[in-house]
Amino acid sequence: MQTWVLNWFRLVPLDKIDQVVMSYGGLRGAVAFALVVLLDAERVPAKDYFVATTIIVVFFTVMFQGLTIKPLVNWLKVPRATNRKPTINEEIHERVSDSV
Repeated sequence: MQTWVLNWFRLVPLDKIDQVVMSYGGLRGAVAFALVVLLDAERVPAKDYFVATTIIVVFFTVMFQGLTIKPLVNWLKVPRATNRKPTINEEIHERVSDSV
């Protein structure tokens, strides 16, 4: 919704695929964790449960979405710019992530 409104003001609007990739690879729970930490323990006795649950959800989304973002980008055929030769370190990390 926000990108739909912001596209009115952008010189190069974001297409649907860009919006999907941006939403899939978002903040991964940073806002939820910040809000749950700010809960008052006196008013919300189950604050510790909320914090633990939020951390589990954040870790799951970091692992699951983090490991699946590259296959999603490849599946959606998002064009990637490569103007330089990758370093040996980048090649090793790419091969490892492809193998996993």
